[in-house]
Amino acid sequence: MKKQIYQPLFTFILYLTVCLLTALLFEPLSILLLLGVSAGISSAVIILWGKRQVFPLVLGSITLNSLLNYYFSAGLELSIFILFTLAFCAQGIWAKKLTEKLISHGQWLNSRKKLSSFIYKVGPLASVISASASVLIMILSAKSFDINLFYVFCQTWSLSVLISIFGIPLLLFVNSDQSFNKGKQLFVIISSVLGGISIALLFKIGQDQNEHYRNDDFFKVQSTIELKLEQELQQIEQQLNSLKAYFEASRLVNVESFYEFSAYILNERSKIESFEWAPFVEDIHRSTYERYMSEVLDIHYVISQQTIMGNNIKSGTLDLYLPVQYVFPRYQNEQILGVDLFDHIDKKKAIKEAITTGRVSATLPINMVEGDFSNPVILIALPVFNHNLKPLFGQYKQQGSLPVSGVVIAVVRVSTFFQNMMNYADEKDINLMVSDVHKGSEFTIIGSHLDSPDRLSSKKTIDVFSREWVYELSEKDTWVLQYKSWQTWATLLGGTLGGIVFQLLILMMAAYSTELSSRVTQKTRELIISKEKSDNENQAKTGFLQSLSVELRTPLSVIKRLVEIFPQNDLAKKEKAYIASISSAALNLEQLVDTLNELSSIESGRLTLNTQSFDFILFLRRMEEVVEAQTKDTKFMIQEDVPQFIESDELRLQQVFIACTENAQEILESQNICVSVKVHFHHHNSATIVFVLHVLKTNQLITQNDLESKAPIEGGKFNLRMEMARELCNKLGGNINLARLPSGELMLHASVKVKISQEQELGIGRFNVPSIENISVLDVKRILFVEGPSKQNKNMYRQLLSLKHYVDVISDVDKIEESLLLKKYHLVIFDCSESGMDIKAIPSPLKGQFSTLDTLALFNDTIEDNVLSLVNHKFTAYVVLPITTENLRTLILNHFR
Repeated sequence: MKKQIYQPLFTFILYLTVCLLTALLFEPLSILLLLGVSAGISSAVIILWGKRQVFPLVLGSITLNSLLNYYFSAGLELSIFILFTLAFCAQGIWAKKLTEKLISHGQWLNSRKKLSSFIYKVGPLASVISASASVLIMILSAKSFDINLFYVFCQTWSLSVLISIFGIPLLLFVNSDQSFNKGKQLFVIISSVLGGISIALLFKIGQDQNEHYRNDDFFKVQSTIELKLEQELQQIEQQLNSLKAYFEASRLVNVESFYEFSAYILNERSKIESFEWAPFVEDIHRSTYERYMSEVLDIHYVISQQTIMGNNIKSGTLDLYLPVQYVFPRYQNEQILGVDLFDHIDKKKAIKEAITTGRVSATLPINMVEGDFSNPVILIALPVFNHNLKPLFGQYKQQGSLPVSGVVIAVVRVSTFFQNMMNYADEKDINLMVSDVHKGSEFTIIGSHLDSPDRLSSKKTIDVFSREWVYELSEKDTWVLQYKSWQTWATLLGGTLGGIVFQLLILMMAAYSTELSSRVTQKTRELIISKEKSDNENQAKTGFLQSLSVELRTPLSVIKRLVEIFPQNDLAKKEKAYIASISSAALNLEQLVDTLNELSSIESGRLTLNTQSFDFILFLRRMEEVVEAQTKDTKFMIQEDVPQFIESDELRLQQVFIACTENAQEILESQNICVSVKVHFHHHNSATIVFVLHVLKTNQLITQNDLESKAPIEGGKFNLRMEMARELCNKLGGNINLARLPSGELMLHASVKVKISQEQELGIGRFNVPSIENISVLDVKRILFVEGPSKQNKNMYRQLLSLKHYVDVISDVDKIEESLLLKKYHLVIFDCSESGMDIKAIPSPLKGQFSTLDTLALFNDTIEDNVLSLVNHKFTAYVVLPITTENLRTLILNHFR
């Protein structure tokens, strides 16, 4: 019930909010912007909550139209409003139909392929409806079909696509739980919101920039037309004033001088169609004037009036006439000679206005009949004050001003006057309309009015020859139908493509996360099943091996017992050999059973490692003794920086080492085997111990480059003991494999990972690699080093370590005898190099069983004579520091000999 209430309410509020924000942010306001936005919102809410959201959308559209009409005066006509509403509702329903299966099953984000299909359907595909409707709306409103309608299509399609691809996933994320964690879901929501805002700002900036250029261009056209109009009016007024000045300065103006002066004033750029001179004639002088002018002009001159059809008829009797006396050019204008200007009401008003004000005054446009055509013209009058003008047939007198002798008239054809301005406006796609609004009455001089919605327009009132003119400029086409620059197209298409790619990448990340989670879940399930199957198989195999071991041990024990109790003294040599063979076979079988037990323990996971710190150098000594007891042809080579103390399982390491050495001769097919022990140090006090077993040749050494360039042998097979050793190596973090050296010879390579013991100091237990001729590099001596109280002589300590000897360190001289009891030492070295060292406190000579042990003292300075006898008594020898390592080696070797 709550959903039935809040869903339509949310739809209504969301629609109105987004549309009003669009109307406020984007100028000029266009129905196409609102259609694209409405279509995107419609698709989002209908996909999310179904077709029931059509009603709040329609209600929101009605409300929006009312608000636009009230606040922006941009309401839609009924037909366009219906088409507008049907378009975005139809798009929402179609988008719902296209994505119904993906949404209902929650599969739109399950994979990148489905996501791409979903985005394509709700965006580019569904938005074709609103884009097509926008073209139809523009044709109905503009009543034209133009190539720029393609931009209308693209703009609406772009807005609808962007609103759809940003809004629909956002609402789906907010409304429902997805298959990935809230952090990723929040990241996608925030990214989508920020991306949508960025794209909106991009369009806003582009729209504002285009609007700025548009206003600049319009203002430029407006300024140019205003300048042209002002220049034309000034030129007409200057020419008319020149003619007036001519008449006021002359006593007699004949027809030839009038023609000559008028021709001089008028030029090719002048907009004046003709000049006229009309003197005032009183009725009492009418006949005399008519005869005079007939003689001057050589025509039948009669004061007349002009009919609507352009015919001249004799004027009736009046007190005062204002007939046209001269006209220039006379050609094609001769029919107006003698026409009484006071006979026409508009001309009479303009002339009287000019006489009253003394300024130039113009009439409304008057149709001048020329043959079968009539052309609107404007008469511009200017009074002439010259009572000396001859001949004088009358004057117009009014109280408070000079008598007026006549009026000069400039005839301006409307089409000619505005031709340049109209051409320029048409070139810039601007509509120009000029109206006469003198004394409240409006009369359109030229042009037509265009409705201003979505068009830039301006209106200005100017004073033109004592009349008020209003010229109005407006764009011929609405903004969406105007020519668009490449920057506008780039902003539209680039912003749309960028928005689609950005949102697609964000959603692809979410889809990939979902897809990856699904794959991980599937693979985990498969691994669990596989592991259970493997565990069951291993358990069965382990059970079988254990059962087999138990079954074999019983008869094996009987055989061993019988062999032990069998009397061998009375047997012949041949029978004794049989008994020995049986005993050997039983021993081998027992070892095989033990190996099977070890393998079953390893595979079942019951084998645990007993990691402890031990002396690796002593371990190697024991292994050397074991190997030498079996064969005399195996030699050892130890890397100089092999640590003395390591942490590992000593028993398992011993099993690996013995298995490798016992099987090396068979594997490498040689009796002469060399065992090289190397170490690779890692971070965090860890290292890898490497045992390399290869065929021994004179002066042959295995270098680091040889190890790095070794070629593993595929398919190499080991016997059961070696397989067990390999499994143990794997448990110890290493491996056993066969490889071929660059020389083509085989090599057995075993490695284990160990930790460096905390007892291991820097350099402890490391010694130089001896030459291959040495019988054993493990024939080292143990030295007890007694430090001074401050323990500062570390250099001597490191020198001793570098001489391949064990070194134990103590700092308390009272514990010397205790240390000598615990271990066997070959030499005791006392550090007496510190100042203030009390030599008398050193217990020497050593007594009892230690009396034969050599002692060596270290001094920094030459010993004084009074102390020398005491030093010789207490120590076997002494050394004055510093001393080189080589000299120290020679000194110690002499003592050992």
